[in-house]
Amino acid sequence: MVAVDRLFPEKLGEEPAVDAEDQSPDTLPERKWMAVPVKGNGYIQSLDDATLLRVAREHNTIVRMECGIGEFVAEDTPLVSLAQDDPLDDDMIAELRDAYGIGRHRTVVQDPGFGIRPSVA
Repeated sequence: MVAVDRLFPEKLGEEPAVDAEDQSPDTLPERKWMAVPVKGNGYIQSLDDATLLRVAREHNTIVRMECGIGEFVAEDTPLVSLAQDDPLDDDMIAELRDAYGIGRHRTVVQDPGFGIRPSVA
């Protein structure tokens, strides 16, 4: 499938071994999460992940996706959350919202699961 080949151009191997102690929630610092809500309703059709990564780097924070591609979102649903104490400025909120393409229908551009869903007879 073209969408899968484009999204995952390299062969995926085995996951690296992970030390169970490194993954314990007790070892992670507590964070305050600031949500960016969706404006409007629709399906998440695409995502500019480079924008999310850039915002995280520029603001030295973690950007957590609250919704994935192909999901239906309703107005004011949290779209992404940022781990930071300071309020989010309007430019950052607009930039994060613009990283998502939201429309009336699902597409196979970045949503390969939509193209392989079972048919209903």
